[in-house]
Amino acid sequence: MMLIYKDAGNPTIVPLAELFEPNPWWTDTNMINSEPKILAWEKSEFNSSSPDEIGFESVDAVYSLRGPRQVGKTTLIKLKIKDLLGKKVRAKNVFYNSFDLGGSPKDVDGILREYLAWSGHGDGERRFLFLDEISSVSDWQLAIKSLKDLDRLRDCTVVTTGSHSVDLRRSAETLPGRRGSPSDSLDKVLLPMSFGRYVAAVDGDLGRAIQKSALGTRAGRLSAFRDLARGKIPEDLAHVALMQRKLDSCLDGYMLSGGMPLAAVDFAYGGIVTDRTYKTYLEAAESVIGLAGKNRSKAYQIAANIAASSGSPVSWSSLRRNTDVGSHHTAKEYVSMLEDMFAVSSLHRYDATTNRPKFGTDKKVYFRDPLFAHVLSLQGAAAGIFEQSLGVLKDPEAKGRLAEQIVADHLARLAPELSLKGAGFDPAYAMMYWRSSKSGREVDFVVRDRHSVIPVEVKYQARVRRDDLWGLTDFAKATGVRPGILVSRDDLRAEGPAVLVPASVFLLLA
Repeated sequence: MMLIYKDAGNPTIVPLAELFEPNPWWTDTNMINSEPKILAWEKSEFNSSSPDEIGFESVDAVYSLRGPRQVGKTTLIKLKIKDLLGKKVRAKNVFYNSFDLGGSPKDVDGILREYLAWSGHGDGERRFLFLDEISSVSDWQLAIKSLKDLDRLRDCTVVTTGSHSVDLRRSAETLPGRRGSPSDSLDKVLLPMSFGRYVAAVDGDLGRAIQKSALGTRAGRLSAFRDLARGKIPEDLAHVALMQRKLDSCLDGYMLSGGMPLAAVDFAYGGIVTDRTYKTYLEAAESVIGLAGKNRSKAYQIAANIAASSGSPVSWSSLRRNTDVGSHHTAKEYVSMLEDMFAVSSLHRYDATTNRPKFGTDKKVYFRDPLFAHVLSLQGAAAGIFEQSLGVLKDPEAKGRLAEQIVADHLARLAPELSLKGAGFDPAYAMMYWRSSKSGREVDFVVRDRHSVIPVEVKYQARVRRDDLWGLTDFAKATGVRPGILVSRDDLRAEGPAVLVPASVFLLLA
């Protein structure tokens, strides 16, 4: 049996049997319990997110779930489907299809029309449509726009997933006013495991001890962060700091594997990240690079320069030095591509006079996860990637840069929580770095907290010296904001213009 839908041009023909294969619960609801992704999730402690942390309202909306490849987006979708079926949503009202092999908007249109017709759409019951890796289909938004304009998606909650964010901008342009207005955000992001989730996975006793403290809740973590910004060391944080030696050991492991599930499992159970796992992530990255129409060798060269300059302001021209990238405009395109695939993030300089980012100046570029730094920047070197990453941990300066990168990522996770409720969130305004025009001293991060800002400096070293605080001192003179937070390696104390907190303790706040 097949249905044929005529549209402009040739008709799209989709065999109905092809829709049954990825939706086995249509035949037997219990089949969802045999889904390989769900079985693997139930057996593993190393999961990027709990299904309760990312939700979708049962309203007419077109949601987006984005994140790096292999982070667990498909697993999350399958868990959502299991939850819907457990709530007695009719099996035929839950649709899943993967578009990772690409296609055209006409293919998307034909598949959705066939499903809606087969399921008896229009009976007043809600449909849940999960379109996995839809970003592999160029201009997929045109299919959704057409169906929306024809009122074919009434009583439908649509969830789209993808491995880069560029199509989010296209969705805003192509689907204005057509994505719905739920009370939550239409755009969701699934990131690798945070350090806190990693700790809970590798050391259950330690994880449970943290969970019992105020740091075990999102509100408690935000409160502790704000206490530090006011110069106060929270009692629960001081108690958790008593376990710092164990936390430091966990942080060393996190620096090697990062928060990507496959790599974290490798290291936790085997003590290494295997070449097979690196290959999996390389192939995933290269598929996105290919979809973006970029050269993978040039992407690796730019990534290597990002790793070498981590923590320092850079220009587009400086990032193309000693590479095959022809111009600073092309270098900018490659960094933008790496941002779109959630591999890196960039910070603008903070202008204390205007309380805004200073666009057009040098930026800081950081990897979002240690594994991305290892896989993308060390690819093609003589030794194996894992051996080279071990070398990074043995080099105090390189390890300090890696610690700063991890702090940058975790502050970026905190930034949306610190922003004003109801206000539009723009990461460029939420987190920046600062540099004094007079002394040239810097503060690594300036994080916006409602109407104020919080300066955060990273000094991951054996001893914090007085001159390590001068950047925060200059920032206080320029802005009147004090104290600041200094993320150290070992110290927990208040000193001068800062509260010092060990990195392995501070990272639990995100």
